[in-house]
Amino acid sequence: CIDDFALKKRYRYASALVDFETGEIIDLLESRETKEVSIWLKQFPQLEIIARDGSRSYANAIKDAHPQSLQVSDRFHLISRLIEIGKKFFIEIYLAESLSLSRKKRRKLSSVFSSMLLVEKRFYMSDNYHK
Repeated sequence: CIDDFALKKRYRYASALVDFETGEIIDLLESRETKEVSIWLKQFPQLEIIARDGSRSYANAIKDAHPQSLQVSDRFHLISRLIEIGKKFFIEIYLAESLSLSRKKRRKLSSVFSSMLLVEKRFYMSDNYHK
């Protein structure tokens, strides 16, 4: 997994290469620029599957360094995107259907939505947020 982190927020960032299975840091690079990351990634020829965030610079660096590798969304961004889509879908369904539903069914939908928000809160407060 490749991810960035702030050395000085909004000014200077670095990149970390992390073993997806063990969570151990493999290497660090004091940049997140495409060219530098590409050169850095070429030092790791065994990479076949690389998890990353939505960064274009990482996507291009991986494509250049390991064109045959599979790029996938990292766990944090995948789960947070699923939560976002689930909330949006639920709100659309709720708003579209709420007028025609009985009070009991509306309460049930509200309860389900509240549970979704609780799951989201627990995710962002858990260790998964930082992986």
